[in-house]
Amino acid sequence: FKANNPNIHYFDLQTNYAVGEGVYSIGHPWGFFYSVAKGIISNVDRKPDVSPRYVIQTDAQILQGNSGGPLINEKGEVVGVNVLIVSNAGGSLGFAIPTQIVQKVLNDFEKYGEVRWASIGISLEKSIIKNIAPDSPASLAGLRSGDRVISLTINGVEKPIVRTSDITNTLAISDYDSNVKFRIVDIEGEQIDLN
Repeated sequence: FKANNPNIHYFDLQTNYAVGEGVYSIGHPWGFFYSVAKGIISNVDRKPDVSPRYVIQTDAQILQGNSGGPLINEKGEVVGVNVLIVSNAGGSLGFAIPTQIVQKVLNDFEKYGEVRWASIGISLEKSIIKNIAPDSPASLAGLRSGDRVISLTINGVEKPIVRTSDITNTLAISDYDSNVKFRIVDIEGEQIDLN
């Protein structure tokens, strides 16, 4: 995950996976060591009720004993760490934490001794700001309820916003003390940049 390379900023890492792409889950399900299962990525920004962050959904078998093992793409790159299954009598779905989140956690532990999630104090629906916490960074920057976020720039790297998950995922992998520029369309239809 390039955890010890100070020249790599995890926000700069490009996602190296896409829906429909072939992946392999590696682990030790039920004590059967070095088992490999093949599947595809079914969704790239799923948020199960039991997870505080967005995860990669795959139909590659993730069973008890696969947790902590890698989810690898066709190029041999680790795209996630297997962590969760949701199953019933009809089958199961597997989930993996994206490597960008893993990188953020590793860097935070190295830098702070704990994980520090960036928080700006907003709630969102379809990329539109619904609520703003008083005295939060968003409130102090001048964001308002009804503003629609169209891009985020963090430490000089711009990320276009298509879905609400683009905002939450981008903030999730950001440094706790990052500078964030929001490009919004306000309720009057004007495009504005706010820091």
